[in-house]
Amino acid sequence: DLSVYDPETLTSYELGVKTSWLDRRLILNATGFHYQIDDLQVTVLQNVGTRTQNAASAEVNGFEVELEARPVEALSLSIGYGFQDSEYKHFANASVPYPINQGAPLDLTGQPLERAPKDTLNLSASYEIPFATGALIFSTDWRYSSRYRFHVWSDATNINPAPFLASEEAQQLVRDSFSQDDHWPGDARIAWQADSGIEIAAWVKNLTD
Repeated sequence: DLSVYDPETLTSYELGVKTSWLDRRLILNATGFHYQIDDLQVTVLQNVGTRTQNAASAEVNGFEVELEARPVEALSLSIGYGFQDSEYKHFANASVPYPINQGAPLDLTGQPLERAPKDTLNLSASYEIPFATGALIFSTDWRYSSRYRFHVWSDATNINPAPFLASEEAQQLVRDSFSQDDHWPGDARIAWQADSGIEIAAWVKNLTD
């Protein structure tokens, strides 16, 4: 990538609250945010290699909510939800691979940002069984992400594609190939924690493949 591009500027507005209840057995935090990005640096996949260029401006609005609870002494639960709505406010001359728009720049104004899922969710639970010389701990955590795109041009509809990409089937293949569907990866773990500080654990990553 030998292109020249300007620095980007992010102006961030955030408003949040952190609360605790029932002698800190229940914790609730919430944050809302607005990001205004000027000269956003975007790295675009080309036929060979990549090119980094500036989008004129982009905007992100969203919020996050986190809840932690300990309903009984041995059990800990947590949940976190995030929502974001992102958009290129002006990106009129995006450089894209030849087949996508036959070598011409593409106007991606109004497109959502890449790698920016609208919805994310995190869940975790831990249960501890105490013994005289240590504790046995069972835990699991799960993460959800809604669909997102890997490249800014993959969902664009205002294109003049090369003939072999002109059919609806080919366009759908492009959308599917350069995006991540919504998914629910999850992990599980069991551990013995001795009072001496030694821990022995077994775990499974990505339970649902």
